Amino acid sequence: MPSTFVLYRSPVKGKGFKLRSMARRRGRAIAAFGSAMALFTPAMAQTLTPRLNGDARLRLEQVDDEAFREESLAVTLAARASIEAALSPTLWALVEAEGVAALGDDYADGTEVRAFQPVIPDRETLEVNRAQLLYKAAEGLDLTLGRQHIALDDERFVGRVGFRQNEQTYDAARLSWSPRPGWNADISYVWQVNSFLGSASAHGPLEGENTLVNMSVATRLGQATTFLYALDFAVDDGPATESLTTGVRLAGRADHDDVGIDWEAAAAEQTQDGQAGDAAYALVGFRGRVGAFSARYRYESLGSYDGTAAFQTPLGTNHKFQGMTDVFAVTPPDGVREWLVATSAALGQIGPARGVTLAISWSDFAAARDGRSYGQEWSASFNAKIGDIGFGIDFARYEEKGFGSDQRRLWLTAARQF
Repeated sequence: MPSTFVLYRSPVKGKGFKLRSMARRRGRAIAAFGSAMALFTPAMAQTLTPRLNGDARLRLEQVDDEAFREESLAVTLAARASIEAALSPTLWALVEAEGVAALGDDYADGTEVRAFQPVIPDRETLEVNRAQLLYKAAEGLDLTLGRQHIALDDERFVGRVGFRQNEQTYDAARLSWSPRPGWNADISYVWQVNSFLGSASAHGPLEGENTLVNMSVATRLGQATTFLYALDFAVDDGPATESLTTGVRLAGRADHDDVGIDWEAAAAEQTQDGQAGDAAYALVGFRGRVGAFSARYRYESLGSYDGTAAFQTPLGTNHKFQGMTDVFAVTPPDGVREWLVATSAALGQIGPARGVTLAISWSDFAAARDGRSYGQEWSASFNAKIGDIGFGIDFARYEEKGFGSDQRRLWLTAARQF
């Protein structure tokens, strides 16, 4: 069955990556932000200029998993409303509320034990999704403090998990600097991750001492990025989850008239507390485009620590990778390799529907450690917009060949922004 755990917990507490106390680090981050504001902020404007935003998404999700006696069927409505105000020409404040309501009770959301049904991790919740101050200290230099989105690169390692009804946000102090076009530095200190599983979950808000560093520069071959993600989560009922991930990434594109090609490549190493050595990550992908049609190939590998544990991406938007059924949202101990081929068509307007797109993909999965087959998945997606409402139909089927169980997932979605 697809796991709903979002953080890999090392079973052994070793030396790890010792950081200073959480309270001290948090206090220093907030103090540094406050000092920067005191140095640069002009007098506050006499009037506020509020801006209201919102969105809503209605979704039906059905899961038929051969490992369970019954299916799960969830109909959920997610809504977000935010207010943003300029306190001065350089200081902005934003507060956003988020709620998820379940229209029915025929699914396991992970809160209560339902061993006879597969989990659909869209539980009911009502919470503050974002509460942040954004300070534009200088041209290209932004400082953000509070509960916020953090989405880096393609969200493989750090993302907001936008597919699920409840977003993932971060309580953090963040510095973003772009000294010139194509040059970017993004540094965050995160003291709490607010998981998409919701505040009521045992795997919900996770405190810790986490440092995210992402730096990139534009080259002739594309955007070249180097990154370092040091995670240290304090868990009340067990040892801290500690890992250090370092790597590089290259992403670029070339276009000529209506023909183009995109490419991406990445390599990383991860060290986990309690595990000997490193686990490796590798990615190579290409996408060709001709007019409204495209074809894509991607190879991705998440390595293993000799079968005892594997390379994990606990903060990533994992639904975007390794299949839509989320069988590999948590990497198996022997690691996982994926070979993906996909095609899509942007059909434009058809009758009242505009922005019509169709996509089909197929993936083959195998163990990274010894190459044995795990299974295969194929999926299909349709998206369009009628008036102000966006509609989506997605279907995915996983066929087990050595890992997990056969399953089928269907999503029907209607969404609108306000």
